Amino acid sequence: MASFGLAASPDSGDDVLQRPHYTHHSTASSPQLQLLADAHNHARSWADHENGPESPNFFASCNFSNRGLTWLPAELVDIIGEKAFKLALDHNPLNSLSGISARLGEFRNLSILLLQQCAFSDFPREVLACTALETLDLSNNHIKAIPEDFSRLSKLKRFNVAHNRVTEVPTSMSSMSSLHWIVLWGNPIMLPNPSLWRINHDNAMSGPTIVQSEWSIIRNETRQLKRALGGVDKPEQSPQSASP
Repeated sequence: MASFGLAASPDSGDDVLQRPHYTHHSTASSPQLQLLADAHNHARSWADHENGPESPNFFASCNFSNRGLTWLPAELVDIIGEKAFKLALDHNPLNSLSGISARLGEFRNLSILLLQQCAFSDFPREVLACTALETLDLSNNHIKAIPEDFSRLSKLKRFNVAHNRVTEVPTSMSSMSSLHWIVLWGNPIMLPNPSLWRINHDNAMSGPTIVQSEWSIIRNETRQLKRALGGVDKPEQSPQSASP
């Protein structure tokens, strides 16, 4: 079952809820039906929370990891689009965001998007419409290039594209003043001004999270990268959590 963590209660466990019957999603396969059923059930459960869905301070963390999803039904946006601040779609065989691609911009409060360990060979340009994003994880895919207009994600703080096939990064990254953690390990990257840039290819992720010492390495490498790209990186305090 999907795990929806309410922002005001991050330690809540998984709910075991009965799947309702759907008659209007006849084209959806079983993983998509289960996805919509869980989304509906959890959306209904939000009404019982003290900061219910009508509250401007209510946002939900939505976990649809490892569901066998190959595409996403557009109805998902109608159900959780306004209230989702974190959307985990990692470990699904997604090679695109077809189904919701035209509507990703309706996730107006989406701050964290997890798409690691999927099947992307191209950068999913649709995510550029999610202008509130602060964390984007596309690690362990097959992405070859990052788009030049990546800087449209002006609020982005952490970008993980480790272990892909990226050979270059756009110079526009140097102007992204909020971006302080770029994880590029495990890519055959060719960078401008190589004498100013030293990426440590021997570093590896420590399981599902990055420990604090590795964040320090990432922060320093990000500053070097932005200097190499011609920008100036402003200092920022260490993150409260080691998780991106």
